[in-house]
Amino acid sequence: MCCRSCLAGLVEFGLPKPLMKRIKHEEAVVVDKTWFGTPGAWPRKLADLQREHGVGHRDCRVVLASWTQQGVNKRENEDRSIQLQEMSKSVPFSIIGVLDGHDTSVASQTVKELLPPLIAKHLVDGYSVFDANAMALAEVESRLAKNKCTSGTCVLCCTISGRFIWCSNLGDCRAALVQLQMPTGEREFPRPERLCWMSHDHRASDPGEQRRIEKAGGEVRYGRIEGLEPSRTLGDFDVKSKVPNGTISIEPEVRRYELGDGKDVSQAVLVCGSDGVWDNVTGQDLCNMIHQSWGLGGLLFQLRNGQPADDIQPMQKLGEDLVNSAGGRVAETIALVQLHLYPLPETGIGTRALQLQ
Repeated sequence: MCCRSCLAGLVEFGLPKPLMKRIKHEEAVVVDKTWFGTPGAWPRKLADLQREHGVGHRDCRVVLASWTQQGVNKRENEDRSIQLQEMSKSVPFSIIGVLDGHDTSVASQTVKELLPPLIAKHLVDGYSVFDANAMALAEVESRLAKNKCTSGTCVLCCTISGRFIWCSNLGDCRAALVQLQMPTGEREFPRPERLCWMSHDHRASDPGEQRRIEKAGGEVRYGRIEGLEPSRTLGDFDVKSKVPNGTISIEPEVRRYELGDGKDVSQAVLVCGSDGVWDNVTGQDLCNMIHQSWGLGGLLFQLRNGQPADDIQPMQKLGEDLVNSAGGRVAETIALVQLHLYPLPETGIGTRALQLQ
């Protein structure tokens, strides 16, 4: 619920009209072990950022928030969000994401507790972002396997360091990064410039996933594998025991995006949501909701001016609005990140990162 000052502001200034222009959409680059071997495949790991700039890469301010809501058709909210910030390391990083659980919350709660610290440990130990996520997911899957866990969960997990965002995805949760114009005043509403989809849904009905499933020896019937719609999950051992190994995969798809070029200030909002949100909210809808989000512009202005940005209520309100757009029939969860990037210091080394067109 909005505070009194927020309500007064809405009455005095009014909400802006929805965006008239279509926001440009793009997709983040998929990264894997093959991609890492190609020219320009940088950065692979956090240490690459420190070697490039030599200053610990502390050019990014990150504000995290989340919102989850119980649906009317569920006795238990099986979704979870994950957040972790390692700001004391030589290369600071943040981890945020959503877990869409099913058949109780056992799997999603286990993943929430185990996955973020495992990813962080592997990153600090020098593994690539792809390997850190793949190894951590495999370790959590082994823990669930010991208990023959029939509960399962989709996993979407983003790693943020400096101006780079990596998104690791299993299943049909989704992440979108909305780049914003810089605010010129504290009472200005956010102005989205472009949207980048950070993940691709893994469902048995997807043609690419169906080919992968059939190659593994599995079979898709009516868009499902033995009744399971997502084709990549952790847990679900009652289903995995009935199909060939690898049919329901635990290998993540990892995508990477570079926000800005390091020469100018950049700002963006990263939204991670469970599948029901995206069944009802398009990319253009998301941009309109950000554009009409009261208080978010003020928070962006504070970040730009180096002021404390401790009030995450505008971000939580945006998350609540997004979840409510799903209709409230089932539980849905949103994790949000506000990013503010300062220009990088001059090093004379230059940027070797792959530029997205």
